[in-house]
Amino acid sequence: MRIVSLLMMAGLLAVVSLQAESRSAEEVFGKWLSYQKIFKDCSLNKSEKDIRNTWQGLVSNYKKYCQKDAIFDPFLNSVSNNCLCQNGALNKKGTRSLCSLYQWFDHDIAGFLNYLKNHDFIDSNVNMAENGMEVDPVINRYKRLTKQFFVSRYKDERMRCCFALANRMFEYCYGEKTFDDFYTILKTPDQHQIARLFYSIMWFHLVGEGWKHWHDDCLKRIAQEANRGKEIVYIAGGTDIYQLLEHGIYNIRVIDPMLPSQPLYYSEGWDWLVKSNATNRGIGDEVPLSNVTMKRSDYKENGSFNAHLSTDKDVQLPLSITEWQVYDNTTHKKCGKVIFERRFCQTSDFTLSPKKAFLISFNEMYYVAIPSNYGGWGIGAESLPKKLSLHVKQLRKPVTQKVLLNIARGEDCPLTFIRLGSCAT
Repeated sequence: MRIVSLLMMAGLLAVVSLQAESRSAEEVFGKWLSYQKIFKDCSLNKSEKDIRNTWQGLVSNYKKYCQKDAIFDPFLNSVSNNCLCQNGALNKKGTRSLCSLYQWFDHDIAGFLNYLKNHDFIDSNVNMAENGMEVDPVINRYKRLTKQFFVSRYKDERMRCCFALANRMFEYCYGEKTFDDFYTILKTPDQHQIARLFYSIMWFHLVGEGWKHWHDDCLKRIAQEANRGKEIVYIAGGTDIYQLLEHGIYNIRVIDPMLPSQPLYYSEGWDWLVKSNATNRGIGDEVPLSNVTMKRSDYKENGSFNAHLSTDKDVQLPLSITEWQVYDNTTHKKCGKVIFERRFCQTSDFTLSPKKAFLISFNEMYYVAIPSNYGGWGIGAESLPKKLSLHVKQLRKPVTQKVLLNIARGEDCPLTFIRLGSCAT
């Protein structure tokens, strides 16, 4: 009997082994590998020498856009001491003025905002016209203005600077000590041109383009949390776990409905990562990475849930949990696990615990914070723990409940423009 049992067990294991599938990181995480970047924070300060060295590039950028964006000439004349728009020759006063601009970009966003108020940026006719314009042309207008000041032949370098500027703008606009100043702008229609500039830069570089990318400081902070033995709870993280695993973060719980109407947000193999169609539920499937290998260990369904798709269809999706064990490629010992909970997140998912750290992307953070009558997810900042520290994929610093409350307050203003959490597509 014992021999027969062992033979049967061996046969069962052989079937499982035959059904198990190994897919490469490229197959499973292909889109993340091809277009995702990690941006380190960088200083936006420029010395007078830097400005002289890049002046011709700035002039070239200005000439590229001046006919389309002549509305900015008064401001550009002011900040360059008439050097940029008039004759293209840089003088000492213009150099010092531009130095101040980059200092504001780097560590004094309030100073930059006050300069805009008082130096020919606001034009009542432009402000009024923008009220009736489509969102995209307005965003593109302010993107072009900002791009003029970051001169580099390397696109990644320009992107990194704009990513850094968007971070600093966010910290000022919604920071615990500075939000009230920005809220005054939001409540003052005559100053909405400034708000549109700030919203355009934050939205494009943190959501419109930035939804794909990570801030290096965020990865480092959550790696520290993981090293303290905490599970990283990634709210609405989809299949965006590649960089976490590559940075030594091996205990991850993703809570996401994995909506099938959003394939652009996932790699080609996202559905297989969540659910295999094999008769053994994909137990034993593998995904080898550079330092570790993921092995599927379990898949369970516990009913279903309803979801409304962006295609305006209602569907039923499986309420499931997929578990992958993570093994070290050198020692072959288990070093963690990745769990996918396929469902919508809820308030209880943010319950504080010494065993958990919370991670979220910028746009998802926004819809967690804002009330449902503004399109939020029905959670709302006021229901979250006061001592919450939420790591945000695109931000260099975690956000607090107070910051989330400020985001919610910011929605209650006369400005009609883009929501910062709006889907990039």
